[in-house]
Amino acid sequence: MISRSKRPRLTVTLALATVAALTLGACGKPDPEVAGGGSGAQSVALPDSLLKAAKSQAIEDNDGKRIGGSISLIGIVSGPQGAILQAAIKPFEEATGVKVNYTGTHDANTIVATRIAAGSPPDIYYAGTAGGLDSYLNSDALVDLSSFMDMDELKDEYDPELLNTMVRDGKLYGLYGELDSYVLWYNPTNYGGPKSFTTWADLRSWSQKEADSGTAPWCMAYSQGAGTGAAATYFIENIMLSLYGPDVVAKFTRGELPFTSPQVKKAFREFADIAGNEKKVAGGPNKALSTPTSQVGAGMFTDPKSCSMTYYGQFGQNVFVKNSSRKLTPGKDTDFASFPAGNSGGSQLINGHVAYMMQDNPQAKAFMRYYASPEFQSLLAAGGEWTVANKKVGDSVLPNEPMRHVQKEMNAAKSQVLGALTAMNPVLLSAYYKACVSIIGDPSAVDDQLRGLETTRLANQ
Repeated sequence: MISRSKRPRLTVTLALATVAALTLGACGKPDPEVAGGGSGAQSVALPDSLLKAAKSQAIEDNDGKRIGGSISLIGIVSGPQGAILQAAIKPFEEATGVKVNYTGTHDANTIVATRIAAGSPPDIYYAGTAGGLDSYLNSDALVDLSSFMDMDELKDEYDPELLNTMVRDGKLYGLYGELDSYVLWYNPTNYGGPKSFTTWADLRSWSQKEADSGTAPWCMAYSQGAGTGAAATYFIENIMLSLYGPDVVAKFTRGELPFTSPQVKKAFREFADIAGNEKKVAGGPNKALSTPTSQVGAGMFTDPKSCSMTYYGQFGQNVFVKNSSRKLTPGKDTDFASFPAGNSGGSQLINGHVAYMMQDNPQAKAFMRYYASPEFQSLLAAGGEWTVANKKVGDSVLPNEPMRHVQKEMNAAKSQVLGALTAMNPVLLSAYYKACVSIIGDPSAVDDQLRGLETTRLANQ
Protein backbone atom coordinates (compact mmCIF):
# COMPACT_ATOMS: atom_id res chain seq x y z
CA MET A 1 0.00 0.00 0.00
CA ILE A 2 1.22 3.51 -0.81
CA SER A 3 2.00 5.38 2.40
CA ARG A 4 1.06 8.96 3.24
CA SER A 5 4.66 10.03 2.68
CA LYS A 6 4.44 8.87 -0.91
CA ARG A 7 0.92 10.17 -1.58
CA PRO A 8 -0.11 12.96 0.71
CA ARG A 9 -3.37 13.36 -1.20
CA LEU A 10 -4.65 11.21 -2.44
CA THR A 11 -19.85 -13.02 -19.49
CA VAL A 12 -21.83 -10.08 -19.24
CA THR A 13 -21.89 -8.46 -22.66
CA LEU A 14 -25.69 -8.17 -22.79
CA ALA A 15 -25.95 -6.57 -19.37
CA LEU A 16 -23.14 -4.15 -20.15
CA ALA A 17 -24.70 -3.23 -23.48
CA THR A 18 -27.83 -2.29 -21.54
CA VAL A 19 -25.71 -0.08 -19.31
CA ALA A 20 -24.30 1.57 -22.43
CA ALA A 21 -27.70 2.53 -23.78
CA LEU A 22 -28.82 3.87 -20.42
CA THR A 23 -25.62 5.84 -19.87
CA LEU A 24 -25.98 7.57 -23.23
CA GLY A 25 -29.51 8.60 -22.32
CA ALA A 26 -28.66 9.65 -18.79
CA CYS A 27 -25.79 11.86 -19.88
CA GLY A 28 -27.94 13.65 -22.42
CA LYS A 29 -24.93 15.37 -24.01
CA PRO A 30 -24.23 13.81 -27.43
CA ASP A 31 -20.94 15.59 -28.12
CA PRO A 32 -18.44 14.53 -30.78
CA GLU A 33 -16.02 11.79 -29.82
CA VAL A 34 -12.57 12.73 -28.58
CA ALA A 35 -9.45 10.63 -29.00
CA GLY A 36 -5.80 11.17 -28.27
CA GLY A 37 -3.47 11.99 -25.43
CA GLY A 38 -3.85 14.38 -22.55
CA SER A 39 -3.24 17.43 -24.71
CA GLY A 40 -6.65 16.87 -26.30
CA ALA A 41 -8.06 17.62 -29.72
CA GLN A 42 -9.75 20.72 -28.30
CA SER A 43 -8.08 23.51 -26.33
CA VAL A 44 -9.23 24.06 -22.75
CA ALA A 45 -7.71 26.76 -20.55
CA LEU A 46 -7.61 25.62 -16.93
CA PRO A 47 -6.10 27.86 -14.20
CA ASP A 48 -2.31 27.80 -14.32
CA SER A 49 -2.01 27.65 -10.52
CA LEU A 50 -4.12 24.48 -10.42
CA LEU A 51 -2.17 22.90 -13.29
CA LYS A 52 1.10 23.56 -11.47
CA ALA A 53 -0.26 22.14 -8.20
CA ALA A 54 -1.47 18.99 -9.95
CA LYS A 55 1.89 18.47 -11.65
CA SER A 56 3.75 18.96 -8.36
CA GLN A 57 1.49 16.45 -6.66
CA ALA A 58 2.01 13.88 -9.41
CA ILE A 59 5.79 14.33 -9.09
CA GLU A 60 5.58 13.87 -5.32
CA ASP A 61 3.30 10.84 -5.63
CA ASN A 62 6.03 9.07 -7.60
CA ASP A 63 9.06 10.33 -5.63
CA GLY A 64 10.13 12.42 -8.60
CA LYS A 65 10.60 9.37 -10.81
CA ARG A 66 9.59 9.41 -14.48
CA ILE A 67 7.75 6.15 -14.99
CA GLY A 68 7.37 6.36 -18.76
CA GLY A 69 5.27 4.01 -20.86
CA SER A 70 1.61 4.48 -21.68
CA ILE A 71 -1.90 3.52 -20.65
CA SER A 72 -5.20 3.25 -22.46
CA LEU A 73 -8.09 5.18 -20.95
CA ILE A 74 -11.61 4.79 -22.31
CA GLY A 75 -14.20 7.24 -20.99
CA ILE A 76 -17.82 8.17 -21.33
CA VAL A 77 -17.11 11.91 -21.70
CA SER A 78 -16.38 13.43 -25.08
CA GLY A 79 -16.52 16.75 -26.90
CA PRO A 80 -16.03 19.77 -24.59
CA GLN A 81 -16.29 17.56 -21.50
CA GLY A 82 -13.69 15.17 -22.89
CA ALA A 83 -11.40 18.11 -23.59
CA ILE A 84 -11.65 19.20 -19.93
CA LEU A 85 -10.78 15.69 -18.77
CA GLN A 86 -7.77 15.54 -21.08
CA ALA A 87 -6.55 18.97 -20.01
CA ALA A 88 -6.75 17.82 -16.39
CA ILE A 89 -4.71 14.72 -17.26
CA LYS A 90 -1.89 16.66 -18.94
CA PRO A 91 -0.01 17.51 -15.67
CA PHE A 92 0.15 13.79 -14.91
CA GLU A 93 1.70 13.09 -18.30
CA GLU A 94 4.24 15.87 -17.86
CA ALA A 95 5.18 14.73 -14.36
CA THR A 96 5.43 11.00 -14.99
CA GLY A 97 6.27 10.62 -18.67
CA VAL A 98 3.26 8.30 -18.98
CA LYS A 99 1.31 8.87 -22.20
CA VAL A 100 -2.43 8.58 -21.65
CA ASN A 101 -4.16 7.39 -24.81
CA TYR A 102 -7.71 8.58 -24.27
CA THR A 103 -10.79 7.59 -26.22
CA GLY A 104 -13.99 9.39 -25.23
CA THR A 105 -17.28 8.11 -26.58
CA HIS A 106 -20.86 7.59 -25.44
CA ASP A 107 -20.43 4.02 -26.75
CA ALA A 108 -17.73 3.38 -24.15
CA ASN A 109 -19.61 0.62 -22.33
CA THR A 110 -20.05 -1.43 -25.49
CA ILE A 111 -16.39 -0.98 -26.42
CA VAL A 112 -15.21 -1.99 -22.96
CA ALA A 113 -17.55 -5.01 -22.85
CA THR A 114 -16.18 -6.17 -26.21
CA ARG A 115 -12.60 -5.75 -25.04
CA ILE A 116 -13.29 -7.61 -21.80
CA ALA A 117 -14.80 -10.48 -23.77
CA ALA A 118 -11.69 -10.52 -25.98
CA GLY A 119 -9.37 -10.57 -22.96
CA SER A 120 -7.91 -7.10 -23.57
CA PRO A 121 -9.66 -4.54 -21.36
CA PRO A 122 -8.30 -0.98 -21.21
CA ASP A 123 -5.98 -0.02 -18.39
CA ILE A 124 -8.56 2.43 -17.00
CA TYR A 125 -12.26 2.81 -17.69
CA TYR A 126 -14.03 6.07 -16.77
CA ALA A 127 -17.64 4.89 -16.72
CA GLY A 128 -20.88 6.83 -16.60
CA THR A 129 -22.40 4.55 -13.96
CA ALA A 130 -21.54 2.09 -11.23
CA GLY A 131 -24.20 -0.27 -12.56
CA GLY A 132 -21.64 -2.50 -14.27
CA LEU A 133 -19.49 -3.17 -11.17
CA ASP A 134 -20.73 -6.65 -10.40
CA SER A 135 -20.70 -7.65 -14.05
CA TYR A 136 -17.07 -6.54 -14.36
CA LEU A 137 -16.22 -8.49 -11.22
CA ASN A 138 -17.89 -11.59 -12.62
CA SER A 139 -15.64 -11.20 -15.65
CA ASP A 140 -12.55 -10.90 -13.42
CA ALA A 141 -11.87 -7.54 -15.07
CA LEU A 142 -11.13 -5.29 -12.07
CA VAL A 143 -8.08 -4.55 -9.93
CA ASP A 144 -8.52 -4.06 -6.18
CA LEU A 145 -7.62 -0.42 -5.50
CA SER A 146 -7.27 -1.01 -1.77
CA SER A 147 -4.28 -3.27 -2.50
CA PHE A 148 -2.12 -0.21 -3.26
CA MET A 149 -4.03 2.90 -2.18
CA ASP A 150 -4.27 4.30 1.35
CA MET A 151 -7.85 3.63 2.45
CA ASP A 152 -7.57 5.91 5.47
CA GLU A 153 -6.69 8.77 3.14
CA LEU A 154 -9.56 7.96 0.82
CA LYS A 155 -12.02 7.82 3.72
CA ASP A 156 -10.81 11.26 4.79
CA GLU A 157 -11.20 12.76 1.33
CA TYR A 158 -14.38 11.00 0.13
CA ASP A 159 -17.77 10.36 1.65
CA PRO A 160 -17.36 6.93 3.33
CA GLU A 161 -20.81 5.78 2.22
CA LEU A 162 -19.96 6.73 -1.35
CA LEU A 163 -16.77 4.68 -1.14
CA ASN A 164 -18.69 1.75 0.28
CA THR A 165 -20.88 1.56 -2.83
CA MET A 166 -17.75 0.44 -4.73
CA VAL A 167 -16.63 -2.13 -2.12
CA ARG A 168 -17.20 -5.84 -2.46
CA ASP A 169 -15.87 -8.32 0.12
CA GLY A 170 -13.80 -5.60 1.73
CA LYS A 171 -12.07 -4.59 -1.50
CA LEU A 172 -12.42 -1.25 -3.31
CA TYR A 173 -12.98 -1.51 -7.07
CA GLY A 174 -13.82 2.01 -8.23
CA LEU A 175 -13.57 5.71 -7.39
CA TYR A 176 -15.93 8.54 -8.22
CA GLY A 177 -14.73 11.67 -9.99
CA GLU A 178 -17.48 13.87 -11.43
CA LEU A 179 -20.67 13.95 -9.39
CA ASP A 180 -24.09 15.25 -10.32
CA SER A 181 -26.44 16.69 -7.75
CA TYR A 182 -29.82 18.23 -8.50
CA VAL A 183 -31.27 21.64 -7.74
CA LEU A 184 -34.29 23.84 -8.42
CA TRP A 185 -33.15 26.28 -11.10
CA TYR A 186 -34.92 29.58 -11.73
CA ASN A 187 -34.34 32.90 -13.49
CA PRO A 188 -33.92 35.53 -10.74
CA THR A 189 -34.89 38.34 -13.14
CA ASN A 190 -38.50 37.08 -13.34
CA TYR A 191 -38.96 34.60 -10.49
CA GLY A 192 -40.93 35.88 -7.52
CA GLY A 193 -41.41 32.69 -5.54
CA PRO A 194 -39.69 31.37 -2.40
CA LYS A 195 -35.90 31.10 -2.48
CA SER A 196 -35.95 28.12 -0.14
CA PHE A 197 -38.28 25.28 0.79
CA THR A 198 -38.15 23.38 4.07
CA THR A 199 -40.39 20.40 3.30
CA TRP A 200 -41.81 18.66 0.26
CA ALA A 201 -45.23 19.98 1.33
CA ASP A 202 -43.87 23.53 0.96
CA LEU A 203 -42.74 22.93 -2.62
CA ARG A 204 -45.95 21.13 -3.50
CA SER A 205 -48.01 24.01 -2.05
CA TRP A 206 -46.04 26.59 -4.04
CA SER A 207 -46.57 24.54 -7.21
CA GLN A 208 -50.32 24.53 -6.67
CA LYS A 209 -50.49 28.26 -5.94
CA GLU A 210 -48.43 29.07 -9.02
CA ALA A 211 -50.67 26.90 -11.20
CA ASP A 212 -53.79 28.50 -9.70
CA SER A 213 -52.39 31.93 -10.63
CA GLY A 214 -52.27 30.91 -14.29
CA THR A 215 -48.49 30.35 -14.63
CA ALA A 216 -47.13 26.85 -15.04
CA PRO A 217 -44.69 26.35 -12.15
CA TRP A 218 -42.55 23.76 -13.92
CA CYS A 219 -40.45 23.61 -17.06
CA MET A 220 -39.92 19.94 -17.91
CA ALA A 221 -38.18 18.07 -20.73
CA TYR A 222 -37.60 14.33 -20.93
CA SER A 223 -36.76 13.31 -24.50
CA GLN A 224 -33.26 11.83 -24.85
CA GLY A 225 -33.36 8.64 -26.89
CA ALA A 226 -32.92 5.47 -24.86
CA GLY A 227 -32.76 7.62 -21.73
CA THR A 228 -36.16 9.27 -22.16
CA GLY A 229 -37.64 9.36 -18.68
CA ALA A 230 -34.27 9.50 -16.89
CA ALA A 231 -34.88 13.08 -15.81
CA ALA A 232 -37.94 11.90 -13.89
CA THR A 233 -35.99 9.43 -11.75
CA TYR A 234 -34.06 11.92 -9.67
CA PHE A 235 -37.18 14.02 -9.09
CA ILE A 236 -38.99 10.95 -7.73
CA GLU A 237 -35.98 9.91 -5.64
CA ASN A 238 -35.56 13.36 -4.13
CA ILE A 239 -39.22 13.40 -3.15
CA MET A 240 -38.57 10.03 -1.50
CA LEU A 241 -35.44 11.36 0.20
CA SER A 242 -37.29 14.40 1.56
CA LEU A 243 -40.20 12.31 2.83
CA TYR A 244 -38.45 9.19 4.14
CA GLY A 245 -34.70 9.73 4.38
CA PRO A 246 -31.57 8.21 2.80
CA ASP A 247 -31.95 4.60 3.98
CA VAL A 248 -35.21 4.20 2.09
CA VAL A 249 -33.74 5.77 -1.06
CA ALA A 250 -30.61 3.59 -0.89
CA LYS A 251 -32.72 0.44 -0.63
CA PHE A 252 -34.86 1.62 -3.51
CA THR A 253 -32.04 2.46 -5.90
CA ARG A 254 -30.23 -0.81 -5.08
CA GLY A 255 -33.41 -2.68 -6.01
CA GLU A 256 -34.04 -3.91 -2.46
CA LEU A 257 -37.29 -2.04 -1.75
CA PRO A 258 -40.46 -3.30 -3.46
CA PHE A 259 -41.98 -0.89 -5.96
CA THR A 260 -45.32 -1.65 -4.33
CA SER A 261 -44.15 -0.45 -0.89
CA PRO A 262 -46.02 2.54 0.62
CA GLN A 263 -42.96 4.81 0.42
CA VAL A 264 -42.42 4.17 -3.29
CA LYS A 265 -46.11 4.57 -4.09
CA LYS A 266 -46.24 7.89 -2.24
CA ALA A 267 -43.19 9.31 -4.04
CA PHE A 268 -44.48 8.26 -7.47
CA ARG A 269 -47.96 9.65 -6.79
CA GLU A 270 -46.57 12.99 -5.62
CA PHE A 271 -44.45 13.20 -8.76
CA ALA A 272 -47.38 12.24 -11.00
CA ASP A 273 -49.52 14.96 -9.44
CA ILE A 274 -47.05 17.51 -10.82
CA ALA A 275 -45.54 15.96 -13.95
CA GLY A 276 -48.85 14.66 -15.26
CA ASN A 277 -50.78 17.88 -14.68
CA GLU A 278 -51.60 20.12 -17.65
CA LYS A 279 -51.62 23.26 -15.49
CA LYS A 280 -48.40 22.56 -13.62
CA VAL A 281 -46.14 21.79 -16.59
CA ALA A 282 -45.51 24.33 -19.36
CA GLY A 283 -47.10 23.02 -22.54
CA GLY A 284 -48.50 20.01 -20.70
CA PRO A 285 -47.08 16.52 -20.01
CA ASN A 286 -47.04 15.31 -23.61
CA LYS A 287 -45.12 18.40 -24.70
CA ALA A 288 -42.58 17.73 -21.94
CA LEU A 289 -42.17 14.12 -23.07
CA SER A 290 -41.36 15.22 -26.62
CA THR A 291 -39.05 18.11 -25.67
CA PRO A 292 -35.31 17.30 -25.77
CA THR A 293 -33.56 17.65 -22.43
CA SER A 294 -31.20 20.13 -24.13
CA GLN A 295 -34.17 22.53 -24.09
CA VAL A 296 -34.99 22.07 -20.41
CA GLY A 297 -35.74 25.35 -18.67
CA ALA A 298 -36.04 27.33 -21.90
CA GLY A 299 -39.39 28.77 -20.83
CA MET A 300 -37.76 30.55 -17.88
CA PHE A 301 -35.88 32.83 -20.28
CA THR A 302 -38.66 33.85 -22.68
CA ASP A 303 -40.63 37.09 -22.47
CA PRO A 304 -43.11 36.51 -21.04
CA LYS A 305 -41.89 33.39 -19.24
CA SER A 306 -43.91 30.21 -19.74
CA CYS A 307 -42.77 28.55 -16.51
CA SER A 308 -41.03 29.47 -13.27
CA MET A 309 -38.66 26.67 -12.29
CA THR A 310 -37.01 23.47 -13.45
CA TYR A 311 -35.45 20.60 -11.53
CA TYR A 312 -32.19 19.53 -13.12
CA GLY A 313 -28.57 18.68 -12.45
CA GLN A 314 -25.94 21.22 -11.43
CA PHE A 315 -24.84 21.15 -15.08
CA GLY A 316 -28.21 22.64 -16.03
CA GLN A 317 -26.79 26.13 -15.97
CA ASN A 318 -24.46 25.24 -18.86
CA VAL A 319 -27.40 23.76 -20.76
CA PHE A 320 -29.38 27.00 -20.33
CA VAL A 321 -26.48 29.22 -21.41
CA LYS A 322 -25.60 27.07 -24.41
CA ASN A 323 -29.11 26.67 -25.77
CA SER A 324 -30.85 29.93 -24.92
CA SER A 325 -31.81 32.24 -27.75
CA ARG A 326 -30.35 35.14 -25.76
CA LYS A 327 -27.11 35.67 -23.90
CA LEU A 328 -27.34 34.50 -20.28
CA THR A 329 -24.97 35.40 -17.47
CA PRO A 330 -24.49 32.74 -14.76
CA GLY A 331 -25.44 34.16 -11.38
CA LYS A 332 -27.38 37.02 -12.91
CA ASP A 333 -29.84 35.13 -15.10
CA THR A 334 -29.52 31.81 -13.29
CA ASP A 335 -29.83 30.87 -9.65
CA PHE A 336 -31.17 27.93 -7.70
CA ALA A 337 -32.88 26.75 -4.56
CA SER A 338 -32.05 23.44 -2.92
CA PHE A 339 -34.60 20.65 -2.98
CA PRO A 340 -36.41 20.72 0.39
CA ALA A 341 -34.41 18.73 2.94
CA GLY A 342 -37.44 17.52 4.88
CA ASN A 343 -36.53 14.21 6.50
CA SER A 344 -33.30 13.74 4.53
CA GLY A 345 -31.15 14.24 7.62
CA GLY A 346 -28.75 16.35 5.56
CA SER A 347 -28.17 13.62 2.98
CA GLN A 348 -27.88 14.49 -0.69
CA LEU A 349 -28.91 12.48 -3.77
CA ILE A 350 -26.11 12.17 -6.31
CA ASN A 351 -25.15 10.31 -9.47
CA GLY A 352 -21.69 10.25 -10.99
CA HIS A 353 -18.85 8.83 -13.06
CA VAL A 354 -16.60 6.04 -11.81
CA ALA A 355 -13.01 5.13 -12.67
CA TYR A 356 -12.21 1.41 -12.77
CA MET A 357 -8.68 0.00 -13.03
CA MET A 358 -8.68 -3.02 -15.34
CA GLN A 359 -4.95 -3.70 -15.86
CA ASP A 360 -2.40 -4.07 -13.06
CA ASN A 361 0.73 -2.10 -13.95
CA PRO A 362 2.77 0.80 -12.50
CA GLN A 363 1.39 3.33 -14.96
CA ALA A 364 -2.25 2.53 -14.13
CA LYS A 365 -1.53 2.60 -10.39
CA ALA A 366 0.13 6.01 -10.71
CA PHE A 367 -2.83 7.29 -12.71
CA MET A 368 -5.38 6.13 -10.11
CA ARG A 369 -3.44 7.87 -7.33
CA TYR A 370 -3.47 11.05 -9.42
CA TYR A 371 -7.17 10.66 -10.28
CA ALA A 372 -8.07 10.33 -6.59
CA SER A 373 -6.22 13.49 -5.58
CA PRO A 374 -7.91 16.81 -4.82
CA GLU A 375 -5.44 18.44 -7.23
CA PHE A 376 -6.75 16.48 -10.21
CA GLN A 377 -10.38 16.83 -9.22
CA SER A 378 -9.91 20.58 -8.67
CA LEU A 379 -8.99 20.76 -12.36
CA LEU A 380 -12.16 18.85 -13.30
CA ALA A 381 -14.23 21.26 -11.21
CA ALA A 382 -12.49 24.32 -12.68
CA GLY A 383 -13.68 23.27 -16.13
CA GLY A 384 -17.16 24.41 -15.12
CA GLU A 385 -19.08 21.30 -16.17
CA TRP A 386 -18.98 19.29 -12.94
CA THR A 387 -18.92 19.22 -9.22
CA VAL A 388 -16.62 16.50 -7.88
CA ALA A 389 -16.41 13.73 -5.30
CA ASN A 390 -13.20 14.62 -3.44
CA LYS A 391 -14.34 16.69 -0.46
CA LYS A 392 -10.95 18.41 -0.16
CA VAL A 393 -11.74 20.34 -3.35
CA GLY A 394 -12.67 23.86 -2.32
CA ASP A 395 -15.71 25.50 -3.86
CA SER A 396 -13.55 28.49 -4.85
CA VAL A 397 -12.12 26.60 -7.85
CA LEU A 398 -15.53 26.55 -9.57
CA PRO A 399 -15.83 29.30 -12.22
CA ASN A 400 -19.06 31.00 -11.08
CA GLU A 401 -21.13 31.51 -7.96
CA PRO A 402 -24.01 29.09 -8.67
CA MET A 403 -21.53 26.25 -9.28
CA ARG A 404 -19.50 27.23 -6.20
CA HIS A 405 -22.70 27.12 -4.15
CA VAL A 406 -23.54 23.63 -5.45
CA GLN A 407 -20.06 22.31 -4.59
CA LYS A 408 -20.24 23.90 -1.13
CA GLU A 409 -23.54 22.16 -0.45
CA MET A 410 -22.15 18.86 -1.71
CA ASN A 411 -19.10 19.12 0.54
CA ALA A 412 -21.30 20.00 3.52
CA ALA A 413 -23.78 17.14 3.02
CA LYS A 414 -23.97 14.78 5.98
CA SER A 415 -23.96 11.84 3.58
CA GLN A 416 -24.47 11.06 -0.09
CA VAL A 417 -26.94 8.54 -1.42
CA LEU A 418 -26.70 7.18 -4.96
CA GLY A 419 -29.55 7.66 -7.37
CA ALA A 420 -30.90 4.96 -9.64
CA LEU A 421 -28.95 6.32 -12.64
CA THR A 422 -25.77 5.16 -10.90
CA ALA A 423 -26.82 2.34 -8.55
CA MET A 424 -29.77 0.45 -10.07
CA ASN A 425 -29.59 -2.80 -12.01
CA PRO A 426 -29.56 -1.74 -15.69
CA VAL A 427 -32.47 -3.95 -16.74
CA LEU A 428 -34.61 -2.61 -13.92
CA LEU A 429 -33.46 0.94 -14.64
CA SER A 430 -34.59 0.65 -18.24
CA ALA A 431 -38.03 -0.47 -17.08
CA TYR A 432 -38.06 2.41 -14.57
CA TYR A 433 -37.51 4.94 -17.38
CA LYS A 434 -40.36 3.49 -19.41
CA ALA A 435 -42.70 3.47 -16.41
CA CYS A 436 -41.94 7.15 -15.76
CA VAL A 437 -42.87 7.98 -19.34
CA SER A 438 -46.15 6.08 -18.99
CA ILE A 439 -46.97 7.76 -15.68
CA ILE A 440 -46.26 11.27 -17.03
CA GLY A 441 -48.63 10.54 -19.92
CA ASP A 442 -51.26 8.94 -17.67
CA PRO A 443 -50.97 9.69 -13.93
CA SER A 444 -53.79 7.26 -13.16
CA ALA A 445 -51.48 4.42 -14.24
CA VAL A 446 -49.15 4.73 -11.22
CA ASP A 447 -50.30 1.56 -9.44
CA ASP A 448 -50.32 -0.56 -12.61
CA GLN A 449 -46.83 0.65 -13.57
CA LEU A 450 -45.46 -0.03 -10.09
CA ARG A 451 -46.85 -3.57 -10.13
CA GLY A 452 -45.09 -4.13 -13.43
CA LEU A 453 -41.83 -2.72 -12.08
CA GLU A 454 -42.07 -5.00 -9.05
CA THR A 455 -42.35 -8.01 -11.35
CA THR A 456 -39.21 -6.83 -13.17
CA ARG A 457 -37.39 -6.23 -9.87
CA LEU A 458 -38.10 -9.74 -8.59
CA ALA A 459 -36.99 -11.25 -11.89
CA ASN A 460 -33.63 -9.43 -11.77
CA GLN A 461 -32.49 -10.00 -8.19
